[in-house]
Amino acid sequence: TNAPTATMPPLETPGGIVVDSEEKANALADQFETNHRICDENDGQIIEEEIRQYLNIHTAHPQQFEIARPKEIKTYTNTFKNTKSPGPDNIQNILLKNLTKKGLILLTRLANQILKQEYFPQAWKAGKTVPIHKTGKPQHLPASYRPITLLNTMSKTVEKAILTRIKRHLTDHSIIPNSQYGFRENHSTVHPLCRPIESTIVNFNQHKHTGVILIDLEKAFDSIWTAGLIYKLIKLKFPTYLINTISSYLTNRTSYVFTNRGRSTARMVPAGVPQGSILGPVLFNIYIHDLPEQPTTTLLAYADDITVFASSRSEKHITRHLQTHLDSIANYCKQWKLKISSSKTEAILLTRRKITGRYKLQLEGRELMWVPHVKYLGVTLERPLKFRRHTSNVALQAKRIKNILLPLLNKNSPLHADLKLTIYKQLIRPILTYASASWITIALANRLKLQ
Repeated sequence: TNAPTATMPPLETPGGIVVDSEEKANALADQFETNHRICDENDGQIIEEEIRQYLNIHTAHPQQFEIARPKEIKTYTNTFKNTKSPGPDNIQNILLKNLTKKGLILLTRLANQILKQEYFPQAWKAGKTVPIHKTGKPQHLPASYRPITLLNTMSKTVEKAILTRIKRHLTDHSIIPNSQYGFRENHSTVHPLCRPIESTIVNFNQHKHTGVILIDLEKAFDSIWTAGLIYKLIKLKFPTYLINTISSYLTNRTSYVFTNRGRSTARMVPAGVPQGSILGPVLFNIYIHDLPEQPTTTLLAYADDITVFASSRSEKHITRHLQTHLDSIANYCKQWKLKISSSKTEAILLTRRKITGRYKLQLEGRELMWVPHVKYLGVTLERPLKFRRHTSNVALQAKRIKNILLPLLNKNSPLHADLKLTIYKQLIRPILTYASASWITIALANRLKLQ
């Protein structure tokens, strides 16, 4: 369940310290509102005019749409978890899961009317935003909280119907590239982790280095340019009814922040896709499906975690290839109103030799230094890829959890051995084995740290 942070301390804002619950909610709403500002380096007037022309031509004539059936809607409501918090309508998931046949038919009719009219109800575009504290960040700063949007339960049912139709078009036309691993069935973080690691190990045997850049997109989900997304849907030849319905879904959205004891005023959401929504992830994947690739480098993406790597015996060649690709991605981001965080973007040169440091990368006028280690999708990579730091960090984290659980796991605990084993498998083992396929080559000494 996504729940508000239980005990939120006073928040530090530009106007002073905020103690009152309602003022805290408004301070967080102010912070989240800034996340939805898009980069204005490209004014986008040509794209917006092309969208207007398209909609003027195609909206004048009724469009065919794929009708939803009660059986389809029932499969969606069955997937809802009973423990999930409700949105602004306060309708619990269990209520929709137990609809009568007549209620299911009415909900299906409603879904079909939305698809037919190409209009998403305004009442369903109000989001209840819950602030979730980011682990390791100072709790007194509004920037240390992540917004999770709770949407109306009935809205999520229709979103699932729209999602099914979007996915069918994506599959039929092979739109999402193989380089994108995020939010895709049968894909996980292990896949993009293994690619550069396997390549690095193979290249070590050929006396080659591998350079890796981890590109950080700033507030990527919150700053998606709506007009740019609609433009891409048009160019990808999505059915007009889907384009118009998605456009309606994304425009004139509002949200308010809800804490345990306070509620902010409603705010307009001018950009981005709702975090916590059904459609948000797939719409994001569509938006960045055309990230530029280069023949001399490899591009990988896990949602908004973008990685570029290249291998060569020459540091100079690696730097040149990576710089060319980095410049291409930076230009792409300017065109589509995305912002790269130069302070959070990192580069590492994986090698068994000492690096000269003569060749450096540049990002938006800032020098990008080669760092000795980076954290990539939860796994620490370091020169020369021995995973010493990763295994030490993992062992320490698992030990902390074990110490917390020691009253339950020690030999004098009244818990049955089977229950102790279940606790270990659920809370400790996943820490030790996360993405283990990517670091399976670790030395025995590092393996023993995890025993």
